[in-house]
Amino acid sequence: MPSPEEKAKREENLRNAHKYKPKETGTVYAKPIDTTHKRNSKPIYPEY
Repeated sequence: MPSPEEKAKREENLRNAHKYKPKETGTVYAKPIDTTHKRNSKPIYPEY
């Protein structure tokens, strides 16, 4: 059993996880990366 302190720390980490997204590495697959080129109607997705 994890101690209450560890549990609280883990929950805090989960809450803060969105702050530590990777920088522009192309690892966020769900979102279109290129939204700056409005001429291209299709969003550009990273390659898997």
